[in-house]
Amino acid sequence: GHTHHQMLKRYSGKVIINPGSVGQSRSTESSSEWAILDTDNLQVTFFSERYDSRRLIAECLNNDPDFPLLRKHLTDY
Repeated sequence: GHTHHQMLKRYSGKVIINPGSVGQSRSTESSSEWAILDTDNLQVTFFSERYDSRRLIAECLNNDPDFPLLRKHLTDY
């Protein structure tokens, strides 16, 4: 699951989880997403927390000004 989207599916007795992306969410602007799996009961709790991405975007532009993909993903919402 390299989609950067939080997802949970149950299939044939298995649990498939994508916790999202810490810092590069494709679901909402400037949020970090993660999940916690309770291995005793296979329950998943998803978390999402917004952050100010301006510093990260500035660093992306400074380090790689000719490759704006990360900046695009952090600002196109």
